[in-house]
Amino acid sequence: MNRDLNDIRAMIASSCRREERHLRELSLSIHREPELAFQERRASGLIADYLEQRGWHVERGWLGLETALRASVGEGRHIALCAEYDALPEIGHGCGHHLIAAMSIGAAIALGELASELGVRVSLFGTPAEEHGGGKIALLDRGAWDDVDVTGLVHPWAAPYDRSAEYVMMSAVARWSVEFRGRSSHAAASPEEGVNASDAATIASVAFGLLRQQTGPDVRFNANVVSVGTESNIIPDRSHMTVEARSVSGVQLSALQSRLRACLEGAAIATGCSLAVEDAEVPYRELRQDPILAQFWDAELSHLGRDVRAEQHPGGSTDMGDVSHTVRTLHAYLAIPGDVVVSHTADFAQHSASEVALETMILGAQVLASTFAADALHHRTLQAGQS
Repeated sequence: MNRDLNDIRAMIASSCRREERHLRELSLSIHREPELAFQERRASGLIADYLEQRGWHVERGWLGLETALRASVGEGRHIALCAEYDALPEIGHGCGHHLIAAMSIGAAIALGELASELGVRVSLFGTPAEEHGGGKIALLDRGAWDDVDVTGLVHPWAAPYDRSAEYVMMSAVARWSVEFRGRSSHAAASPEEGVNASDAATIASVAFGLLRQQTGPDVRFNANVVSVGTESNIIPDRSHMTVEARSVSGVQLSALQSRLRACLEGAAIATGCSLAVEDAEVPYRELRQDPILAQFWDAELSHLGRDVRAEQHPGGSTDMGDVSHTVRTLHAYLAIPGDVVVSHTADFAQHSASEVALETMILGAQVLASTFAADALHHRTLQAGQS
């Protein structure tokens, strides 16, 4: 029996309602005890237990990553939904990964109940270390998405309207650890003998500030001086900076990195310091949103009466960007209604555990499942037309 999309929507909504209480409990449990990148042992264990209790086959420690997992049901065209569950240092779940996890799990369960009907295999990928460390990139390199046809997740944000998925932009990012090395000396007795590493960090910071006026709106960069000398009578021989660069274009990012590197090299030359630059983290590629999945997502939101606006904003960065260069990918945003609360803050961490956030989470699971169901039906129609 081939049901139409309206029937499937109703079945998905019913599934999400049945799971609602359990998904809320799971999400809040993850939220209460935040864990950092690659340390999400409790969160990944809770998710694995949750799916095993519902009859899913779960692979823990998947592909050699202790806090990664895969759970699958069905056979056929492969849909992989991604759960994220790492938190931010000191802030906790200021990015709402506990909501992302529950939305993907709820959507996977709803789609799993329709796997035979849709002719699909449904997987839940537990993907650690999105905030720092690139867990998805490690999994991608180990073949996690080799047999996947479509993949995705939905990210919460706090705003009075929804952003069209077609306009979501996520930047490529590169992060550096920078060290200037000079020579220490007494700042009063023999300053001429010193080579001031603090000066090098200062010059580099000023150069970055001047560079900002000559860069376009699609790039972002930031630098922090992490450590330098602490005593005024000692010329410091070392200073340490962290630098990050972002762009919605990999080509633009490469050009920006060259200019930032020139600022650092100029500071080293001006002060006589040596310079060492190393990658601080694995770089992330920019997101390539699949236009068909994005259109289905927007259509499902609109079907439920949500306010979807075609506004383009440069976003942050995600290791889902690397996946999107290999597999058709949806990385959508869903608004927690009400006032704007900026993510990656303690305020958002608190807001993301509110009643309205949990209600939005259940809606997100429903819309995510309906989106991939619509894509599966679309694929089946295309296949029938070709036969």
